[in-house]
Amino acid sequence: MMEPGLSPAFQYQRPAAHRERLVPVPILPPGHHSTTAPSNVHPTTNAGPSDGIIPPPISAMLAPRKEGKQQYFMGRPVHPNYHYKRTRRYAGPGDESLVPYPLPCDQQEVNRQNLLHHIFHEVFGTIHAAEFPSSRDIPSRVLDVGCGSGLWIAALADEFSARGRPDVHFTGLDIVKNCPDMPAVNFRFVKHNILSLPLPFASGEFDYIMVREMTLCYPQDRSFEALLLEEYLRILRVGGILEVQCSDHTIRCLSPSGIPPSSRSGAYPMTASTRFNHRSENTYIQDYNRWISHCLGSKHLPTIPCTSQQSMMTMEKSLGHIRNRRYALPLDNPHWEGKPHQPSSSSVSGTLENRSLTSLVSLMTAAEPRRSTESSKSAPQAATTNNNNNNSNNNSNNNSNNNSNNNSNNSITNIQNDRAETRSVDSELRERKGSMEMFVSDDARGLRILARQTFTSLIRNLEPVLRQANKIPQEDWDWWFRDMMLNFHQNRGLNGGECLEIGAWWGVKKSS
Repeated sequence: MMEPGLSPAFQYQRPAAHRERLVPVPILPPGHHSTTAPSNVHPTTNAGPSDGIIPPPISAMLAPRKEGKQQYFMGRPVHPNYHYKRTRRYAGPGDESLVPYPLPCDQQEVNRQNLLHHIFHEVFGTIHAAEFPSSRDIPSRVLDVGCGSGLWIAALADEFSARGRPDVHFTGLDIVKNCPDMPAVNFRFVKHNILSLPLPFASGEFDYIMVREMTLCYPQDRSFEALLLEEYLRILRVGGILEVQCSDHTIRCLSPSGIPPSSRSGAYPMTASTRFNHRSENTYIQDYNRWISHCLGSKHLPTIPCTSQQSMMTMEKSLGHIRNRRYALPLDNPHWEGKPHQPSSSSVSGTLENRSLTSLVSLMTAAEPRRSTESSKSAPQAATTNNNNNNSNNNSNNNSNNNSNNNSNNSITNIQNDRAETRSVDSELRERKGSMEMFVSDDARGLRILARQTFTSLIRNLEPVLRQANKIPQEDWDWWFRDMMLNFHQNRGLNGGECLEIGAWWGVKKSS
């Protein structure tokens, strides 16, 4: 039998208790006690009142036989390897010591991970930070730890095939299979919990290992992280590459930087001079940072894993040639982005062609200060009032004033024409000064919108664990989430430099 509204893929048999027919109970007249049970009823005991044991009633003996109960959720059977929280499916039986991962493993979370894959791709310019210059450098055996939907494997297989290496073997490791079979790719899936060491692979089996967004799968313990890194290097051959990609889970505000953003992605490269404001002015970001820090802290999970990846890989003796790339992708256009810096003495001197874009805008601002709207409206009114008073007082003074005004207007017109010639380099640039549009492209602005949507999807997917850890009532959460969405997407509440921090670290295994 199939539940109404379900596809044949979810067809299942009802438990036997629903199919079993109940035996009718005979109705006896009052005062009549029967000592025999119906022929189709088998009593479980023959004890009488003299034995001191009360026999079970006939209704209990007539009850249908009970079988193992099948758990159902929203009309579908629940697999013993999953559990549910508010209509969201999670990996594991519900014991956080076995699976501490706080995010669900349903289709909504898979969609968010796919969007995050595209963000990594656009920011880094490639799906892997490690370099494979020639076809001979392409690895033959690749392992993706935490493969998820398998989108990274499919994209890498297409890239290697286009470069003449369709024979690369791919292996995906995850606790839940959310990826298709991919018959066009040399792919196999291995179901395994990352907390169960050793990993089910032979020593030196892989040439390239990718570990992406796995920081929430194991507790923040230096000893376990060292053991896990050693296990990665055990299954990696000498000369193979280990790459780790991750993002921070709290939001920081990027301070104004002299380093321009990437024209392709709009992300700012993080260097030693990059500065952040740890506390955002947005109250919703403050609430989220406080809630996620408390939630992950109670599970012993890291909140800013990007800060420890470099040191962890550097301390490993068998890993060399370690490199990294880190970026801060703003979730919106910061209010300080594109604003000109104060011109220095060196920027004022020199020819116009040798000046930078920022210096050009600064010179324009110094040459022609803008008046506010209110002052521009009040100035003509004051001039009109003075002219009326002059006309009523003396006609001769009016003629002289008109002559002087005409001369001054002619001189002002000549000055404005001269300035217009100097501004003819880019009049549109002057009108859009102070805006980030002259620094990033339309694709970069679109990527920031995508990052903002991905961040709000993360908050939505974390709702059950955030509410449970911080004891937030459902009604309060619904109001907060609605106002947060309006603030982020309509009221531009993330223009203070709030950004998504991502990074990639990779190294080569050395011979012992």
